[in-house]
Amino acid sequence: MITRTTRRYSRSDVVRELIGTFTKADLKKAFDSLISLQELEYIYEYGQSYLVPAFNKPVRISEHIRLVPFNCSPPRNSEGGTIDIRLENGSAFGSGRHPSTQLALSCVEKVFRYPDKYGPIPGEQILDIGTGSGVLVIAAILLGAKKARAIDLDPCAVAEARHNIELNHMENKIRVSGKPFEPGGEKYAMVLANLRLPSLTGISTIITSGSTDNAIAVFSGIKKEEVNSLKTTYARLGWENLHQEDSLGWSAIIAKKGPKKR
Repeated sequence: MITRTTRRYSRSDVVRELIGTFTKADLKKAFDSLISLQELEYIYEYGQSYLVPAFNKPVRISEHIRLVPFNCSPPRNSEGGTIDIRLENGSAFGSGRHPSTQLALSCVEKVFRYPDKYGPIPGEQILDIGTGSGVLVIAAILLGAKKARAIDLDPCAVAEARHNIELNHMENKIRVSGKPFEPGGEKYAMVLANLRLPSLTGISTIITSGSTDNAIAVFSGIKKEEVNSLKTTYARLGWENLHQEDSLGWSAIIAKKGPKKR
């Protein structure tokens, strides 16, 4: 229940949902067991406690990407091809809990794993807009990107992204900035943006003018019912939708920018 929805459940919410199927004693035992096994944990917001999936141990997010808390060691018997991203959980978005982050990571992985399907990235430089924790841009570098620029207008996110980049020894490959992206300078071969629909729509022309021909973009942070609106906006600017993934009412897409019409 808790891992299959974006709704947050308090302990009493879960009891109300399941009391007809299980006794209170059974539910208490299950709560205690799942918490001791670090499958679930409590978070506190505005005076209310909620049960959420725990991220106190390595968690596989996609086929090859695993998020590893900074104070944990990856399992010794790691499967071949597993990419571990070390993160210190903070206030910035991108801890891996939210479906939009998980979908974005899955799409980033596909772009690099299947170049025959999505086309090789036409250049070395990538851009992550609204980087949050920095998890997407870190994943892109680990998967094969050469260098990147990550931007976020939130000073806390900038600090957390820099810290997580250092944890993954990426300081020489990723530049972090607190300034908004303005076209006119270098162009980017890949754009990552895990933002809500109004933001993705509002910066669509900037992303288009600031990217190379045949650039690849991963857009996430959109509700499933918003996808067609986003596709329409970018299609008008010459972008082609290549792939869509959905989870728990959220969606992410991989898009490719067509060459400039002459």
